[in-house]
Amino acid sequence: MDDIYEWEFPEPSHLVDLERICMEVNGVPTFLALMYMRNLFEKAPIVYNRLKIWAIKNNQMNWHNWFDNK
Repeated sequence: MDDIYEWEFPEPSHLVDLERICMEVNGVPTFLALMYMRNLFEKAPIVYNRLKIWAIKNNQMNWHNWFDNK
C-alpha cells in the first residue's frame, strides 16, 4: 500500500498526529479554527475522517459540527 500525503502534512495521512491537531486547533480563535477545519475537510479528507472518529471517541472538539464526507 502506498502512503498518501495530504495538504502538505510531512507524514502520511494515516500517521498524522490527531491529538496535536486537536490541541492546536483548540488553541486558536474560533474563526481560525473553523477555517482550518473547512480546509482540512476539503484538502485532507483522510486526516479529517480520522480526526472526526478520534475526537468523538475521546469526547474532544465538541464545539465542531462535523461535516460528512460523501
